[in-house]
Amino acid sequence: MLMILLLSSLIILILYYLSVLFMDNKNILEDGKKEFECGFRAENMSRLPFSMQFFSIALVFLIFDVELIIILPYVFNFTHVWMFSMMMILLYLGTLLEWMEGSLDWYY
Repeated sequence: MLMILLLSSLIILILYYLSVLFMDNKNILEDGKKEFECGFRAENMSRLPFSMQFFSIALVFLIFDVELIIILPYVFNFTHVWMFSMMMILLYLGTLLEWMEGSLDWYY
């Protein structure tokens, strides 16, 4: 076990030093060293207006996506059909509630 650990560490170090040796530092631009955050440079525009409609739709999508991930194992287990049916009804009612409430509407 110790031999495998030492051998893998040695291989990692050799590969690291080979990459540093062959890396061409002259072609790296200054923009390549800076972070890139959602389509704008963070040092220039850190306080952009935030769309609450986008946030609410993203949150609804995230919640329903997690619910679908929870439901997925019950699709293949036919002994818990009632659990799958209940989750699907709740998911449908939640989507209907969000739609009737107007949370899914997008205004320009």
